[in-house]
Amino acid sequence: MAVSVNRTLAPWTELQRRIRSWWHRNATLRQLDHCDERDVQRILHDLNVTRSDLAHAVTRGAYPKLLLPEMVRALGLRAETLKAEHPGVVADLRRVCSQCPDSGRCRHELDADTAATNYHEFCRNAATLDALLAEAARGATSRHAPGNEAADQPGRTAVKR
Repeated sequence: MAVSVNRTLAPWTELQRRIRSWWHRNATLRQLDHCDERDVQRILHDLNVTRSDLAHAVTRGAYPKLLLPEMVRALGLRAETLKAEHPGVVADLRRVCSQCPDSGRCRHELDADTAATNYHEFCRNAATLDALLAEAARGATSRHAPGNEAADQPGRTAVKR
């Protein structure tokens, strides 16, 4: 019985989610309309986006950006490490992700556990993610190179060769 109730309520729950999302996006746009031009310029500079990029990202909502951490995990990267070592790259990944027209495909691939295999087919961040993967692989290799035992000890730093 619970299964049929959940199926009956699912469309309403989705509709409520979409209405809340629409309301939030419109409230955000209204807030931006009331900002002082200097504040808007500061926001654009901090986010490294154009005014049209910002408007587009707000109207699309946060959904595509929410997929980025999942994609990073699916590829075996650590979000905390990326944020610490490459804050500008992470900001650009978010910007590109927020404008993605393929967020539905991304969601499907993540849910099916096929994103790590298929992301080159749809992800506009694929080249950047590949570069981060290659760097992570080089780092893992250098940390475990012979003669670099310090990398395996807590509090010790690996020597780059």
